[in-house]
Amino acid sequence: MLDRRRLEAAATNSSVGLLADNVLLALLRQIGQQSLRDRDRQALADAHQLLHALTELRRDEVATGSVLRTMAPLTALDESTTALASALSGDMASEIQRHMHTIDNILSGQADADAVLQLQTFFERLAQETLERSRTTFSSPREELGEWTKKVSIY
Repeated sequence: MLDRRRLEAAATNSSVGLLADNVLLALLRQIGQQSLRDRDRQALADAHQLLHALTELRRDEVATGSVLRTMAPLTALDESTTALASALSGDMASEIQRHMHTIDNILSGQADADAVLQLQTFFERLAQETLERSRTTFSSPREELGEWTKKVSIY
């Protein structure tokens, strides 16, 4: 059975992973020169809001805002920053700013193709990172597996 922290981590990873997937779908439409749907625009706006929140919050502050509120309360900030930091390739603050600028440009119809591809790469890494973190969350540590085996063997 998962404890509260692991459940919150799983919920956070699922939320961030779903957001990353939705942003990737929007970016694929953008790259294919298709018009963005309302859902695409909302995913990009949510991603921008999440990135902005992460530039302003420290790890010891309470997570707020509509995007962060959809995640589990106690571990949302820690899980989100860890997953995002793992997906970033360079200086976290400058890369986040660059990605936020790219999202702004996409939403205003002035996107640079190279910047969109860099944003796509970032969200692909983020989606992969959250998937891997979710797998890790749900895999039982050996100690718990050993305890479970002992309990089952008694019956």
